[in-house]
Amino acid sequence: MKGFVIKIELYAREPEISRKLIIPEKTTFTELQKIIKKLFTFSDKPDNGFWTNTALLSYIDPKNFLVEKYIHQNLYFEDGYSDEKWYEISLKNIIDYDESYAKITDYCGDFNIKKAQEELRKIPILKNKAYDIIIKSEKTAECIEREFLIPEKTSFNELEEIILIAFDTKPVSFKKDFVMVDECFKKPVKITSENNEFIIEVKKKIYSKINFPLLIDYKGGRNPFDLWWEYYPKVPDNENQSMLDDFYYCNNFKCMSL
Repeated sequence: MKGFVIKIELYAREPEISRKLIIPEKTTFTELQKIIKKLFTFSDKPDNGFWTNTALLSYIDPKNFLVEKYIHQNLYFEDGYSDEKWYEISLKNIIDYDESYAKITDYCGDFNIKKAQEELRKIPILKNKAYDIIIKSEKTAECIEREFLIPEKTSFNELEEIILIAFDTKPVSFKKDFVMVDECFKKPVKITSENNEFIIEVKKKIYSKINFPLLIDYKGGRNPFDLWWEYYPKVPDNENQSMLDDFYYCNNFKCMSL
């Protein structure tokens, strides 16, 4: 898994007041908002949201979006209840990072780093949950289905890629980009590609250690495992196949229904 090394700085203030930290790549804007409030001690204030610049027309609604959507440009967060302070968020680096919470690496200004880090550990970014889903092809004579475990924090653009590969189909587009799939998983989701239609049904939500989509079963059509290992190598083939064998054949993959 990747992590974003970011700097959050009180905008246009001297002397500098800033925090440098690593956040998991699957951090949402809602979680980043909580992190900023803990780092700058105004957690009792109402939610304010983010901007791509300090102009109000550039507002970003934090609900359900991954920060990855905008992280490659500078972002701004407003504390409008304290002399209208602005906080600038800038990306410094992208690294390998396997922690499930944000970690402080440096700071400027008066700051209790030990207490702040303890508070950040209470904001879990990755909660080891996943969806067991069935994706069905609607416009085919035979029944074609694919069953996946996908992490709770799967975005719609990742789900597009899953369908494109597993069904060997033409591009799919939800036009939702980095929105989380759980926003729409309360009922079956219908999808249309250039040459097919699909419906996604959620079987259950489980506890799982996976952090990538895992193909676990299929019915009809071309063997999707051949496509999956070729086009979606999220982990080395031998490790991926081992995890699949453990889960599907040996029942040693640890997961539990909620």
